[in-house]
Amino acid sequence: MKIGICDDNILYLKFLDETVNKLFLNTKGIFVDALNPSELSLQIKNSSCPYDIIITDIDMGTYNGINFAKEINLINSSCIIIFVSNFINFATEVYDVQHIYFVLKSEAELRLPKALEKAFLVYDERISNFLTIRYQNVEFRISLMDITHIEALGRYLYIHDI
Repeated sequence: MKIGICDDNILYLKFLDETVNKLFLNTKGIFVDALNPSELSLQIKNSSCPYDIIITDIDMGTYNGINFAKEINLINSSCIIIFVSNFINFATEVYDVQHIYFVLKSEAELRLPKALEKAFLVYDERISNFLTIRYQNVEFRISLMDITHIEALGRYLYIHDI
């Protein structure tokens, strides 16, 4: 599982990174990347979001976490998004995108573990309803609900979806 953390405040990004890593200290298979907004923006522009969970600030100067989430929802609909912010007024705006939690930064130590616990439950539920395939060293997840049939021709499988 890959978790991406994005914030423009380097000190807070480091705090989030340490907090998440501390929560999963002895857990195998969990990788955490700390990203600045321009790094995440570049990934989104390249239609790439390799994360299962994204924890992002909302107000990041010229970048906006809600706009990031809109784009992520389009390119990786299975990505689970958690918002963190200093500003409660963003709490209503986050409902324009798919997300699972909104955490005020002042309450992060208390609420972030709860948000990640919920994210893991959603992830486990989603992963059991997806077919994961690897093609040219890129992993793809296809919802089982979207697959109409799978066709085998020689060494190739063709997955037909809705």
